[in-house]
Formats: sequence, C-alpha cells, structure tokens
Amino acid sequence: MHRSDTMQEKLSLVARFGVTINYSKPSQKEYFEIVTTLAKKYPSITLSDEELCAEANKWELSHGGISGRTAQQFINYLAGKNNEGK
Repeated sequence: MHRSDTMQEKLSLVARFGVTINYSKPSQKEYFEIVTTLAKKYPSITLSDEELCAEANKWELSHGGISGRTAQQFINYLAGKNNEGK
C-alpha cells in the first residue's frame, strides 16, 4: 500500500464520520498496568506483579515492543503455558 493511499483512507474516515482513530504507544508504566490487569482475568497466572512485569519486559523486547497487542499476546502465552499440563 502506498503512503498516499493510507493518508487518503484516513482523510476519508474523518470526512465521513468526523472521527480520528489514534493508535498511540503506551508508556512502559501503562504497558505494565495493561499486563497486570489482563493477568487478573486468568487464575492460572500466579506470578506476583513484580515477576509479571519483569517477564512482560523480556517479552516485549523480543516480540515487537510495547503495545496493547503485545501485552495481550504475552498474557495469552502465559495462560496457555500454565494450562498445558491440565
């Protein structure tokens, strides 16, 4: 896709709906908050918040950087890993 096509699509959304969608990168603190909040949904994840953040930091360094998607992928990995033996 060409840069001009992408720009045209963004302008088209604004023109049609009056809305701009922004996908900003969270800060590291926000990333850790996302990770710890998501982890609470899975009882099988028993790491402390400190351990969880340390592992999440390692994960993001090798999986595309800090983002909400990276946080969700990390939690999915942990939840799946913890359920392998069950």
